[in-house]
Amino acid sequence: MNRYQDPPGPSTTFLDYSKQETYQLANPSVCGEDGAGGCPDAAESDLACTSACLWGPETVITGQGYNSSDSDFRGFIALDIRDFTTVNGSGDPVHEYYNGANGAQNQNQLKDLQASYMEEGYPGPNLVPYIPASNPVQKSLQIATMAGNSSGVLVTEFDKWYDPGQKILVQFFDGQVREIPDFTINAPSVISAASPSGPVDGPTFRVGANQKFRSSLDWVDLQMVRDEFDGGAGNDTPTALHDFTFDPDGFTPAGGSGTQVEIEQLEIDGGLASGIYSVIIEGIGYQPPNPGGSSLATHRAWVPLNVGGVTRDFSMDFAATTVEVGLGDPATFTFTLTTGASGSAWGTSAVSIAVDRGACAVGNIEVVPVTGTALCAVATVSTSSDYVPKKNSPPTVTVAIPGGLAQGTYTLVLRGRGTNSDGQPVVHVQPLTLAVGTSAGGSTKYVNVQGYGVFIITSVDTNVVRGRAISASFADPADPALKLARRAGLLPWEVAPY
Repeated sequence: MNRYQDPPGPSTTFLDYSKQETYQLANPSVCGEDGAGGCPDAAESDLACTSACLWGPETVITGQGYNSSDSDFRGFIALDIRDFTTVNGSGDPVHEYYNGANGAQNQNQLKDLQASYMEEGYPGPNLVPYIPASNPVQKSLQIATMAGNSSGVLVTEFDKWYDPGQKILVQFFDGQVREIPDFTINAPSVISAASPSGPVDGPTFRVGANQKFRSSLDWVDLQMVRDEFDGGAGNDTPTALHDFTFDPDGFTPAGGSGTQVEIEQLEIDGGLASGIYSVIIEGIGYQPPNPGGSSLATHRAWVPLNVGGVTRDFSMDFAATTVEVGLGDPATFTFTLTTGASGSAWGTSAVSIAVDRGACAVGNIEVVPVTGTALCAVATVSTSSDYVPKKNSPPTVTVAIPGGLAQGTYTLVLRGRGTNSDGQPVVHVQPLTLAVGTSAGGSTKYVNVQGYGVFIITSVDTNVVRGRAISASFADPADPALKLARRAGLLPWEVAPY
């Protein structure tokens, strides 16, 4: 599971889930990544944690609301696919496969295999101790991720064998879902500013890369891009926002947790209404010589721009933002519109949902293949006057795409927008991935296991499991301090019953 909120810290929004929540809330901007700041480790307290609580902050262990650099990763990994460093003579990855995994299974087949370990225990081989600051992380601790989560496959199975109050062993990673042979942008969860303000320094974030990318001395160039859509007919980046810059910009990402990047020259003119807008952080990878080499890949991260401290917000909680279908089969994306309580509650106005159409005619949508030019397609977004975000029993939205696309992997961009009860405009943008007649990129995404800890389960709902740390993070899964959670066997994301 992701060890951090908004790394690298220290910052007012940073949290280390293996450190005590009470201390972190009382001392903001003290704790940082990798134990910076000397914040006290989480520890056991009374069962309800009501007196002198030493637990870490509550977080999502798996399911909807899980947070990492990849919005489609919900904490479910494939222990049977490891090693994302070794390559053959052609430069293609050579993974370690176990227990019948062979790289040919699709996501659902892998989920079924991993979910079977929930009851039976993992047959091995077990994970090894993490060597702190290793670069790259040991090959056997580079573990494949799987897209999305299925309540029928994962959370339902979890609910059969685990209950709130039980203690489980979890494995930590730094929040970056890496991809080969490429780089990743672990963008900030939000950029906050006022109108007018600046120029000032903005939030920090990290850019990481696979060992192959780094060893080739490939280069990442970052730039701010205004969030134009529908062929330029719309723009969710306010003109009052000046183009900001990055420090560093133009670099080969460092090993380990990557290169820390700071947004600079963040400036907004006066007169902009308070609201949540959108801006894009774009990274382009280049081969040497740098600069001037040929481009390798382009990655975009849509980041909310919160102007004026807006608190009444909504979120689009997807069952999965990556969907795999057979050739000729239709595809459906499903999500709920949720909101918070009290001062963060949305209000009573409905949210509108649309898929970007690019340069396509009105009524169509734009789908962008991994390689090649954008195509036009058809999509049906369910409609209702009751698309009002709710904390309890939130409305469900579906986006249906009929069959007919050629084999390949495509990206489409979905937007939700509305006005909260304070009269403030809010927009959220979510890229979606559709794999037709193929796996969505195969086994190319992975996480680096960088420690182990004990969590107590606080709730198990239909689509989400939550918990809180009651131990520090340890490098060795066999450390005696982790016996708080006895293992019957290694399970899919390193969990076992108390």
